[in-house]
Amino acid sequence: MKPVISLTTIPSRIEHITPCLTSLLSQGLPVYLWVPAVCTRTGDKLKRIPPLIEDIGAIINIVDDMGPITKLLPALKAGHQHIITADDDHIYGKGWAKGLMKWAKRLPGSVVCYRGRIFGKDRTYKKSRVITRVHRLADMVTTVSGVFYDSRFFSKSIFEEWKEWPMNDDIVVSGHLRQHDIPIEVVPFPKGAGLKRLHCMHTQPLYKINPSINDEGLAKLFWSKPDAN
Repeated sequence: MKPVISLTTIPSRIEHITPCLTSLLSQGLPVYLWVPAVCTRTGDKLKRIPPLIEDIGAIINIVDDMGPITKLLPALKAGHQHIITADDDHIYGKGWAKGLMKWAKRLPGSVVCYRGRIFGKDRTYKKSRVITRVHRLADMVTTVSGVFYDSRFFSKSIFEEWKEWPMNDDIVVSGHLRQHDIPIEVVPFPKGAGLKRLHCMHTQPLYKINPSINDEGLAKLFWSKPDAN
């Protein structure tokens, strides 16, 4: 099993992504960066790939913007079977990827992640509970800390479903997994593999341009799906 690491960014943030890419490349796996030619959320256009980033060793591809799920869908389309997704605004500690790989081998029928959400009886996003640093089943994957996917968990319909809620990949992906009876398992971080926030990325924080109408998205793409339990 040799997964690829896959992530995306937006044109206005690419100048600051080097520390993130360096930490991901240190995991010893191929790193794919998918960069939208135009960010549909801001209208920003990609002017150039900075030379330092071109030479750093990541595999860079210019693609159409699909919102945050651009970290996953191009890697699926490219035919990679095992994919670890990352975010562009963190530095990833030693052993981060190996921890996900270890648990994925133990739990071959599950999506494995370091952070997830559990919903209460009211089923609202605001009152859901984040779980991390434990081994426990979750209702929803949260992609911020890293996720290990097997492409066989996805059907072709994911390439249309994201269009129904393009601003939140957690909802789209979790709804798809729920429909296909794929468990989501949160696992503990390995020692020393914690994340550090890359503060320079927050000159344009994405939470300000990603609408947060999550309950509407949940109703449309998550709770409307059959209950895997």
